Amino acid sequence: MALSVIFALYISIGILSAAGSIAIAKKVFSPKAEQIFFGLFLVAIAGFYLAFTAHFGTKGAWRLEGGALAVFAVLGTLGSRVPGVLVLGYVLHGLWDLLHELHAHAGVAFGTGTGTEIPLAYGAFCAVLCMIGYEDVDDAVRIANDTIYGLAAYVQSASEERANDVAARLEAGMVFINGAAEDPQAPFGGYKMSGNGREWGEVAFSEFLETKAVIHKHSA
Repeated sequence: MALSVIFALYISIGILSAAGSIAIAKKVFSPKAEQIFFGLFLVAIAGFYLAFTAHFGTKGAWRLEGGALAVFAVLGTLGSRVPGVLVLGYVLHGLWDLLHELHAHAGVAFGTGTGTEIPLAYGAFCAVLCMIGYEDVDDAVRIANDTIYGLAAYVQSASEERANDVAARLEAGMVFINGAAEDPQAPFGGYKMSGNGREWGEVAFSEFLETKAVIHKHSA
């Protein structure tokens, strides 16, 4: 029974992955619907460990794995409304996968808890990078700007001139070129629903200044 659940989860998540790729590439989902989709997807992949617990008969793992699933369910639900929580959820799930690999194949303990057994390298194959094809630079900029958010963007190019040209067209408060790190002297903030105003840098001082306008009457 547990093995059939595992197969069902693999098939379901495979379908969800395909649907997610199509949604991103073909714009089937709106940005908000896409966020909800990946929030639910996080809950689905977290459910694998409960299925493994049943299949391998690791009785002592039910409490730990059930509690973890509850946490990821909360993160997925909140993440469907708050993007930062969704990012945090996937990062934590990646660490959770790594911990299971170390526990199952290197003997690393879960503190006082017991984790379930897992197939070899299961966690390694959970990491997914989504890449969207584009026809030309104009199409790439259109895809990048087709979102309600705009905190940061990243541009990779062998031509610094071309990278600067693309950066100027991106609707983001910060654009990092060729792996550049954050600069505390540069203004921090976003476009659209990523917030108004800026922190850091000389521009941020304007938030703490009071500007006075003195207007004179001009004689005719």
